[in-house]
Amino acid sequence: MLITSAVVSFQWPLPPDGFQWRDLRPVSDSWSVERKSDRVLVSNDFRMSFLGLNTKSIKYQPLDSSGLFRELAALDPSPEAIQQFANRYGALTGGRLFVPQDKEERMLKPTSDVRLSRYYEEALFAGMTEAKTTIKHWVMRGAVFGDSLGYWREEIHKLRALIGLWDSLRNSNRSGIEKFAQFGWNGKLRTINVVDEDGKALARVRTFTQEASAKLTLAAAAEHALTDVLSDLTANTSGILLFPHESRYRRKLAIVPKSLRDAIWLQFALAVLENKKYRSCEVCGKSFEVSPQVARTTRTLCSSACKQKAHRLRRDQCVKFAEQGLTAKQIAKRVGSQLSTVENWLQEFKEKK
Repeated sequence: MLITSAVVSFQWPLPPDGFQWRDLRPVSDSWSVERKSDRVLVSNDFRMSFLGLNTKSIKYQPLDSSGLFRELAALDPSPEAIQQFANRYGALTGGRLFVPQDKEERMLKPTSDVRLSRYYEEALFAGMTEAKTTIKHWVMRGAVFGDSLGYWREEIHKLRALIGLWDSLRNSNRSGIEKFAQFGWNGKLRTINVVDEDGKALARVRTFTQEASAKLTLAAAAEHALTDVLSDLTANTSGILLFPHESRYRRKLAIVPKSLRDAIWLQFALAVLENKKYRSCEVCGKSFEVSPQVARTTRTLCSSACKQKAHRLRRDQCVKFAEQGLTAKQIAKRVGSQLSTVENWLQEFKEKK
């Protein structure tokens, strides 16, 4: 059965006080604190939000930015750039549990054999469980949730590689495909392995049947591999709900990602499946989707803010060209604006002098 009445619905908290990097020790699945610390990005108001005492945190819709997966992939994986991204879009996930380096107090552990991973699985569901009760005890005594620098970098590298493979496939760029897809033989069977820019495997090696191997091309094998990897990365990342009757999406299913990370991977997977096209904004450089459903195909700016900025930049250019002695007609041709618009800008400038 083909389901067409589905909509991605996703909101994510954005702490108004932003994020900070801290050196913290991770907690293992058996609730023991590791000795070696990680650099972890944590919300400045995490504890208040976790205990329900902070009402300042806002929720927004990250997927309104249609090229968010490309923005994350293009991000410089430095702590400073990652922190700026998080301050704008939020944490990648609900986080993993960490303890401050100087914390020596013995923490409460569950009386039954409950794994910490059980909490991560239950975190989105209502109701108190032993894992949640234990977590609350830890948080009251200084533990925090966050995403490590290593985790951020791993997600960026995977996205960058898979987007690079996808773009190369669409452009029929063989050298680009070979950079991210290792096409080989295992006896008489063809194999394909997707790797990142450092040659690290991103998934298991896929082996094709002997019948398929006889006529398989690099591009076809890479397309299969890309789909397989995306299938693994998006598995168990979303829930399904029905929109309430009063919603404008009534009688539709809501695909609800569990985290920003999951939403970004889902956005990328849908872009691949629907062969969406993107363009870089002429002002800020961010990618945005160009299609009849989202933005007209001739659009060159990603948002109203960039449109206004581009307007101001063209107006300022007009003034500079006028000061250099160019006529209004010459200026209009250079900046790509209507002659009447240029004449109005120059008149406004004269009146302000």
